[in-house]
Amino acid sequence: QLTLQFMRLHNNVVTIIEKNHATKLPENGQISASYHVARQFVIRLFRSVVVHDYLPRILDSKVYEHYFSASAVGVDPGAKRIPVEYLLGAARCGHAMSRREYAMNSSRQRSDLGEILNFSSMVAVPSFPIGSDWTVDWRLFFEIDGSRPQLARRFTPYLPVLFTTESHEALMRFDQRGLPVTERHALGFLDMARCWNSVPSGQECARQAMARCPGQFGIRELKGDDMLPGQFRHPQDPQPTVPYLADALRAHPWFMENTPLSYYLLQEAAVHRDERGRQNGACMGPLGSYIIAATIRAALPDNWQSQTGRLDMATLLAWANASPALEHEVDAFVQANAASTI
Repeated sequence: QLTLQFMRLHNNVVTIIEKNHATKLPENGQISASYHVARQFVIRLFRSVVVHDYLPRILDSKVYEHYFSASAVGVDPGAKRIPVEYLLGAARCGHAMSRREYAMNSSRQRSDLGEILNFSSMVAVPSFPIGSDWTVDWRLFFEIDGSRPQLARRFTPYLPVLFTTESHEALMRFDQRGLPVTERHALGFLDMARCWNSVPSGQECARQAMARCPGQFGIRELKGDDMLPGQFRHPQDPQPTVPYLADALRAHPWFMENTPLSYYLLQEAAVHRDERGRQNGACMGPLGSYIIAATIRAALPDNWQSQTGRLDMATLLAWANASPALEHEVDAFVQANAASTI
């Protein structure tokens, strides 16, 4: 449903462009021109929401200021790529943010995560179209008109039960005869398995980052007892969790010295405290923040700061529903970028 909001926003922008700026569009190909301008406008809005609304919430404050403040430095030449440390490591930490249950609207106050995930075209029998009782009330997910939305889970190794006990994907291996064998594993295991096969350990990534930016972000190598779980537990998690996890780690000391990056970054976040006082997984740790910030900053154009205002998701959703303010923003965008966008 969030994708639908972006589609509505895009189409609203197209309507405004064709209504107010038809004379500026080429006579041949007006439709393609208006869609091109709308695409550029929506891309810039999305970038602004990511940089100014989402990233400050999840990144260590010192790392965020380094990469995204008004005086932010540039990125290293040749850095415009998606590193595996981001793709298979830091990006997977988003799984830890998923709640066990969600309130979708006033009539559906408790919806199980597994039930929600079944609303997908990827399942065998898709549940489409969705009923009105599944229509999302965005005030429950974003700060809109003073609403108090449901908070995401903290970044800790305690994943939702669904991601640690139920099989979701197939992991392919080969038997002694070289024939493929399909195994199904929990999502948390698959995240670690992909890192184990394709990415340096969390400890090795920390050492590399410390050598690359010594003392800059407070990155340190965690190993041994540093990898034991803290006492913080999400209220939706079953009791007891900490002793079981600690006993499992002590039984496999090699894991605490060569930890898969996806797990390492969650543990780093769980024991980290940033300069704003956020702790116990309220934001990513310095290594995880560094990987995310450097990757996203490298993906932005050189003039990204001059392209976007400071938008939040609540504003974007209002504009998707034809807020009067959208027309003013589109008109200003077209006037300022007429030469480069049309």
